[in-house]
Amino acid sequence: MKRIPDLNFVLTAVLLFLAFSGRPPQTSAQNAPGPDYRTLDSHALAAPASVQTSFKSLASWLTAPCGSDEEKARVIFRWITQKHRI
Repeated sequence: MKRIPDLNFVLTAVLLFLAFSGRPPQTSAQNAPGPDYRTLDSHALAAPASVQTSFKSLASWLTAPCGSDEEKARVIFRWITQKHRI
């Protein structure tokens, strides 16, 4: 009867293979430049009271300058975190 390799052994072997497979090193997330959200943040914080009367009008106004779902999430996040501090 063949013995099934221990799971830790298999995981270690896979990780070592990936580490030494000749792929170029990945850039650290800390050193990689992130997106510049300053313009979107300023837009979110400038939401006038007139658009804050309903969720639909606020969401439309906030996301108007956004080009991606990530930017939409950021601008809504920024508005919520500024306006609803605990």
